[in-house]
Amino acid sequence: MKRNKKSKLFKQGDYNPLFIPTPNRNEVIAEGTLAWMVDEFVNKLDLTEIIERYEDDGKPPYHPKDLLKIIILAYAENEYGCRGIARLASYDFRYMYLCGFSNPSFNTINRFRTNRLGLERTKDIFNQLVTWMSNKGYIDIENVSVDGTTIESRASRHQLRYRKTQRRYAYNNNGNIKELIKELVSQVDKTQTEEAREIMDIVEKHLPPTSDDDDNDAGLPGSVHLSQEETDRIRNNAETLQNKGAIGNAVAGQLRDRADKADRYRAMEQKCGERSSTALTDADAIALHPKDDLKHGGPVLAMHNMMIASSRQFIVFCDLLSYATDNTAYAPFLSHFLDFAQNLSLKNLIGDAGFGDYKNVLLTEQHHLMPYFKHNMYDKECKARYTPDPFQVQNFKEGPDGTLICPGGGIFRINRQQTECVSGVSVTKTQFRTDYCAKCKLVEQCMRYKTVKDGYRMVDINYDWWINVKPKLDERLNSPEGKMLLKSRSREIEPIFSHFKYDGKYNRLRHFSKPAYLMDASLKSIAYNLKKLWRIIRKAHGKGFSAWRWLCIDATNTVLRIYRCIYINFLYSCITPHTNIINIH
Repeated sequence: MKRNKKSKLFKQGDYNPLFIPTPNRNEVIAEGTLAWMVDEFVNKLDLTEIIERYEDDGKPPYHPKDLLKIIILAYAENEYGCRGIARLASYDFRYMYLCGFSNPSFNTINRFRTNRLGLERTKDIFNQLVTWMSNKGYIDIENVSVDGTTIESRASRHQLRYRKTQRRYAYNNNGNIKELIKELVSQVDKTQTEEAREIMDIVEKHLPPTSDDDDNDAGLPGSVHLSQEETDRIRNNAETLQNKGAIGNAVAGQLRDRADKADRYRAMEQKCGERSSTALTDADAIALHPKDDLKHGGPVLAMHNMMIASSRQFIVFCDLLSYATDNTAYAPFLSHFLDFAQNLSLKNLIGDAGFGDYKNVLLTEQHHLMPYFKHNMYDKECKARYTPDPFQVQNFKEGPDGTLICPGGGIFRINRQQTECVSGVSVTKTQFRTDYCAKCKLVEQCMRYKTVKDGYRMVDINYDWWINVKPKLDERLNSPEGKMLLKSRSREIEPIFSHFKYDGKYNRLRHFSKPAYLMDASLKSIAYNLKKLWRIIRKAHGKGFSAWRWLCIDATNTVLRIYRCIYINFLYSCITPHTNIINIH
């Protein structure tokens, strides 16, 4: 039959089929892929605690394993929002198969992640993963590196509040109350003198004492805030003055306003606690410069200190703390880490100079762990041209009766000895003082130190650190094992931070409350470990991934992924085939 050249014949599609074939597992998530690994891992988990939280009545819920699979896979592929996960579960065959083609909504995913899963259950899942990887030998749990980095809070930098500023505001608020009252009373006519005096008598009885010191943080009195009882009395006075004419109404309004401000300043400083700052919407955030802002030229942001313990580029533990430095954050981090790793056999902890403090070293040894922390002078002392500074207190000569002799001949005598408990560790410091600096010829060289004032100098020394702790720490660091551990620390933990902030686009928290963003960070850690393990196995057993299975999983998304899979299989074509890639039991 001769066809007309102008007419074209096309294959007719069946847009209303009676039967749609259901693909099996190997056609959707091929063996050896990331989705396959997530599926195998979640199927082996013990989710009894999560399942028991479901009630027996009502409509049957989604199985927690199905929802957990798509959440972990989405976190591994840098998708953290519930709407994005729900969108993937509606068109991506991998997600559709993992959730049993149930097509859950974003509300379902959000409720499961927040209410059903929660922080404690997420930590338990993360602990199961770390324990399994430790038993299989993927993690060397005896040697763990620790380090910290800053991660931005969801709170805006405009919501930051500083404790020093709140104290100054409270001080000025209290000091201006009397001036305000006097100004209002001066406006009263002679016929209202008795009324004005009555108002002043009522007000002055309930005013807090004020100071005439300079309004800086050092000059402020110890208690600048009005108590709740005092502000309540001021408000009661305002109610009494409300019926005292025009001047009474004006004074009452001003007093109520000052009392409200006093309550806000007191609450904000209590919210700061021992920290220097906080945020209105995120109580655990602090004001910090990002660590990549080396010159501090950028703005101060609401940040958190993310502390991570790692081994062989795997995350062993992750925590978010409200401390500005790694030195101060180490004590609570170690406490949380030991509670998490009760079933793990920790031995050595490796850290940089940010952890090389007296209290941190002793705190680690108290928990029967071996610290490999650099102290501040370690890198300088390891240099061949290093010469000790004679003007530092640890290099002074010992004199009679426990005195110290400086290079200029000045005799430092004991001024006082103070013992304080820092992070559960007793720190004893001895303070020395000398008055010889006024006539010393070497005072100009010694004036580099800010402790030289008015012709005398005071120095503090911790004898236990310089005599007992530091020599043992130096010996441990200079040993072959110590040098190997210090050399491996940077390449173990720094790539994790790089992946979180840049590759994983996890440089800003998405929640306000501490349990919520800790749960989110734990889920990201689980996804990171599984993805890291998958990459290692794929590199070692590359040809075990058949090409058609790669195409079956990725051809449902984009053509570019097909070409990528072909290229990967071409690169792995020279690698010996291997079976039984992973077996999670």
